[in-house]
Amino acid sequence: MTFEQIYTDLKNKIYKPLYLFYGDESFYIDFLTDYMTGNILKEEEKDFNLSVFYGLNTTGSSIVDRARRYPTMADYNLVIVREAQQLRSELDQLSQYALHPSSSTILTVALKLQSSRKHELLKDFKKAVDKFGVSFESKKLYDDKIPQWIRKYLSARGYTITDHACQMMADDLGNDLSLIVNECAKLIINLPKGSNITPEIIEKYIGISKDFNPFELCRTISQRNKFGTAQIVLYFASNPKENPPIKISTVLFNYFQKLWIYHQLNDKKASVAAPILGVNPFFVKEYAAAARNFNLPQCSQVLQLISEYDLKFKGVDIDQADPVEMMKEMIYKILSV
Repeated sequence: MTFEQIYTDLKNKIYKPLYLFYGDESFYIDFLTDYMTGNILKEEEKDFNLSVFYGLNTTGSSIVDRARRYPTMADYNLVIVREAQQLRSELDQLSQYALHPSSSTILTVALKLQSSRKHELLKDFKKAVDKFGVSFESKKLYDDKIPQWIRKYLSARGYTITDHACQMMADDLGNDLSLIVNECAKLIINLPKGSNITPEIIEKYIGISKDFNPFELCRTISQRNKFGTAQIVLYFASNPKENPPIKISTVLFNYFQKLWIYHQLNDKKASVAAPILGVNPFFVKEYAAAARNFNLPQCSQVLQLISEYDLKFKGVDIDQADPVEMMKEMIYKILSV
């Protein structure tokens, strides 16, 4: 089931005896788990019928014992297991329970996993859950989906946002949805509904400079504007914690990868190019302008160059080097391609 389907069922009080939320995007896992904790039981029912476990501090047998209990003056016995990846092999005990779950218990297991470990821990348990309950994999969004997600999130709460401001947030905050939601909360608290969020507002309430940010860096580099690029790089160098070189290299790589794809499109109209590039049609004209300054072979060179420096930022084949100085060097070389 999708997040939307599960959330709709929960709001309509349609419950299953088993829920498994897992994946590497914690936002949806936490959202659904928090909603169930706060809304399935009435406040006066929670003392005797709500049990919250944390994987590091419990055992599979303790969870199963609580799940086997009958509710006390309530319709359901709600058992929540957070950070269940810490249970490791004890998921086997939960798998056995999942084959014969109690009809009056709602057992919810939340696991936050990296993809490489996902199937190792979940194979048997997920198979058991799917017979009687619901499983949902919460996946990290690709970077090119983040602006659309931000726009949709704010729209659902009565706000609009300009293309420029939306891209500023996406480039600076990355694909951590929990972080994005926290930053959006600053806007929602300070602005009346119906407000249109601009770069100036982003700078005021979130602290992302409208002039010195990864989005503007990509733009000045794509224009081969050495003076503008140098100003932004010096700003980043003076604030390395807020603008770590590895984040800058990621944003630049994504930008030039899109530019590389743009070069190879047969039909470069905005309506055609935008969904392929994963950008708002508004930005296609910027890629068209950038393509005149960086041809296809040059884009390939830049991508190779960024990949090499990205490894250096991660400490591969480098010793005692200053990441900020390496970032300056990388950007100088990009402009020299």
